[in-house]
Amino acid sequence: VAPLVNILAETRRPGFAEFSGIGLFRTEFAILGAGRFPSVDEQLAHYRLIANAVPGKEVCFRLYDIAPDKPIGHNPKRVYGARYLVEHPAVLDDQLTALLILSAERPVDILVPMVETPSDWRFVADRTALCAERIRDLIGPTPLAYRLGAMIETRRAIAAMTQFHGAAFFSIGSN
Repeated sequence: VAPLVNILAETRRPGFAEFSGIGLFRTEFAILGAGRFPSVDEQLAHYRLIANAVPGKEVCFRLYDIAPDKPIGHNPKRVYGARYLVEHPAVLDDQLTALLILSAERPVDILVPMVETPSDWRFVADRTALCAERIRDLIGPTPLAYRLGAMIETRRAIAAMTQFHGAAFFSIGSN
């Protein structure tokens, strides 16, 4: 059993070490109310704390899932999930960079939120590959241990998921 975690404090509950890892860390909860997206260094430090809460166990980090119930940053187009990340590639790149640096230290799963279209999936997958290439150029031959998956939360996504080429895993949401 690997629970859903919203904030670091949840990993300090009695018995948490007995879990098999973190099934889903909802990264957006760490920045609600901050009024800004954190830097790569700030994200990396926070993600290390989360990962260190379950040493040697699996952790799945969901990319920022911007939604009406989780307003973060400027969103005049009212786009959510993966579409928000596509519309804000600098936000996506910073978060991917932090998570991919962490993947040089330990395996991580990266989950793309509310993917609905093959084009949104392809954009995020391509950005992930580009960020990984940049990190390899900086750190050298250290392997990056990550899997990229898609969160399926709508009928539209179910119909399109066979076109999410390269997805290492799927997570089914309940929207």
